[in-house]
Amino acid sequence: IFNGADPEIIYHEGTYYAYRRVSEGTNVVRAYSSPDLVNWTDRGIVYKHLDNYTGNSYMSPNVIYNKPDGLFYLFLAGKNAEKTSSCIYYAYGESPLGPFVHVDGKQTTLHEIGISEIGGAPFVDEDGKLYLTFCRFGGGNHIFIEQVEAMNGTVKPVAGTLRKIMSPTEYYEIDGYGNIAEGGILTKHNGYYYMIMASGHYLGNYGASYAVAENILGPYTRYEYNEIMSHNAFVDGVGDCIFIKSPDQSELWVAYHQHKEIGTVELRRTRIDKVQFVKDVNGGPDIMTINGPSTTPQAVPSNIYKYDINRDGKESLYDVMLAITYSVTNKE
Repeated sequence: IFNGADPEIIYHEGTYYAYRRVSEGTNVVRAYSSPDLVNWTDRGIVYKHLDNYTGNSYMSPNVIYNKPDGLFYLFLAGKNAEKTSSCIYYAYGESPLGPFVHVDGKQTTLHEIGISEIGGAPFVDEDGKLYLTFCRFGGGNHIFIEQVEAMNGTVKPVAGTLRKIMSPTEYYEIDGYGNIAEGGILTKHNGYYYMIMASGHYLGNYGASYAVAENILGPYTRYEYNEIMSHNAFVDGVGDCIFIKSPDQSELWVAYHQHKEIGTVELRRTRIDKVQFVKDVNGGPDIMTINGPSTTPQAVPSNIYKYDINRDGKESLYDVMLAITYSVTNKE
């Protein structure tokens, strides 16, 4: 759907907002908007590296709307000033398009500098509690989860909630480049927490696997037949999945990136494919599948042709054309 690695997509008040990291001087995060997950408009830079900031080598921007204070929070990983370790930085904005800034203009980290970690993927549970999953290093890449509280531009971990929930142990996580299970993006289905992970090193073929838990803090059990998405003859390096629902909220999709082409990593490209859950005949949690990486035309996310005048508060030519298309295709 556009070029770039480490995609993030959120849905807010009828519009999708996508974020990707860039390396354009002081520019760090670029945003896009879409009414339908298919057609995207570049909305420019929403986070910049300023002179008094100490981080660099940024990756994996993630954004969430925090209802309690009405702010949007951006989490992203980056090296500290000495380039000795990676940190999770966060910033806030009053709009999904930012600009995202730090409290008092000073770059803020989730944890103390010196703990080497990347990621920072937020998830709001049904009870309103906010959690972050992230990856720490040490004999491989390991996935952790922690409850946090966000208010007035400041994010604080909740004491006693930090858990290591996944370590690389399987053949598809140990590929010669390193021992890697990372990402740990969450969704909830039929009372279970599904955590999708990037398995293997991004320089290798990469892939996606998942694990399931009854409690958000774990324990998580890997799906027996992982990986659920891997490379094929046309698409390589498929990983860093995030979940997003269709416009009518009835379908679940994943956005992820791929290598530019077989044997060449950059520039990576962001793709979307559909997620489906299949009943487990043995009585366990539903089995999560991904219809990808697809290489042929796919059905668009559901409901993009539904006429919704409230999408942006006014009629536009685009709205009218969608309404006409919807009427014609449904013979109304």
